[in-house]
Amino acid sequence: MLVFFVLTRQINYIHQLLQSRLFGDESTLQDMYKCLHSFCQSLQLEVLHSQAQRLIRERWGEHVMIDKYTPGQLLTLAYWRTQSFNIGKPEIYSLSIGIDTNDTAKPLQINHEPPLSLEEANDVNRAIRCDRLSIERLLVETILMRSKVKLKELQTLLEKELTNIKTIIEGTPAILYMPIIEPCSQSEYLTITIDMQTGTYQPYIAHAGEYEHPWSHDWSHGYGYSTGHVW
Repeated sequence: MLVFFVLTRQINYIHQLLQSRLFGDESTLQDMYKCLHSFCQSLQLEVLHSQAQRLIRERWGEHVMIDKYTPGQLLTLAYWRTQSFNIGKPEIYSLSIGIDTNDTAKPLQINHEPPLSLEEANDVNRAIRCDRLSIERLLVETILMRSKVKLKELQTLLEKELTNIKTIIEGTPAILYMPIIEPCSQSEYLTITIDMQTGTYQPYIAHAGEYEHPWSHDWSHGYGYSTGHVW
């Protein structure tokens, strides 16, 4: 767990600032709230930025990059970076956490690129709260959702081109199952997953060789998320 200690000088600054507002106009309380809210959001972004640096250093390496960090305003992480080199369909994948400039009273806002649907974004964004700050949890949940979306796109393409084939997508992480013969036993299905770190397709057939299935590790439940709290 990452614990962030607020520096004494920061507390003193806030105390002096709030004292200076005590003798203001009728909006004093509102101004004090805005001041404290902005200060807490800045600390949250600083915690998330620190977590991201550690995440890159210890777990994800070159697969994740801090694309942009503006203290007190915005943090943007890029992932699935090799997808930007695709000749046919280059794509940039990123998630941004920042302050809503139109309404600073709102909690930190999360934006995804390319955009997720409203339902998908709401499911993913629940991974982070002010009392449970974990950039890793948000990143993993985002990638799990992206993987499912990408497999659905492939499923649509396959069923369009191969009209006599019925594919299914199940599980978390998502796995696409495709029969390759008729009749087809469970061990003879072609299964396709998405590599968590690179975003590439991973086809697998049980009889093709005796090696570990790419999804033998449960990323959604067994992953040790690093969390942080602002004290």
